Amino acid sequence: MNFNYLELKDLKKSFPNKPDINNEIIKNENYIKLYNTYRNFFSQYFIKVLNLKSKDNIIKKSNLNFNKINSKDMDMYQYFTKEELDYIYLRNNIYIEKLNSEELDFLNKFISYDDLRLDKQIEKFIENTFQKVIFEEIPSDNKIAYISYGTDSFEYYVTNNSFIIGLREDTFFKGELTDKEWFEQHKKKNEFLNVFINNMESEFRTMNIDIPIKVILYSEYSVIKR
Repeated sequence: MNFNYLELKDLKKSFPNKPDINNEIIKNENYIKLYNTYRNFFSQYFIKVLNLKSKDNIIKKSNLNFNKINSKDMDMYQYFTKEELDYIYLRNNIYIEKLNSEELDFLNKFISYDDLRLDKQIEKFIENTFQKVIFEEIPSDNKIAYISYGTDSFEYYVTNNSFIIGLREDTFFKGELTDKEWFEQHKKKNEFLNVFINNMESEFRTMNIDIPIKVILYSEYSVIKR
């Protein structure tokens, strides 16, 4: 699979939390390489396991003319997977500083590879580490709490132990549509996506993944552009 490379400046726009720049792992000159390598393996694994390409194609092949986001208007999460997926993306932050030294050493073996590919060993590595790597820390004695992955609105609040899938299209693109035509199409798109998201989440609940999986519909007003 082909993914875009993220820079340290991109990670400074992470939300809801940012990497701790004082962490010794982040100060390491190879940090951003390790980060991209982990996100690459993580993305390959879950695009495959959750069958996200076929789900993305359902949107693409609908007759509702969903419009792709221009890459300059994407957040860093959608930008990373834009060569593989048009509308769906993996929205969790990646905190490789939570990996232990043995896990970092394993990851470090791959940072110079031009072509990163999953194998059984790497899949096991992701299965064993992804939960601690994506879970958001909270300033509380409670291990589980609701936090926002977007604006201060209920639809963006999920538990900090959730796996987040983002979904975004260029909602306000009109092309040659009249205002009335755009409004009618917009209404149909929303109806389609509500059913589509409910079906996705229902399917994910039947899978052997023991954490909540939430699909969030984003707009230009609920993302931080890279």
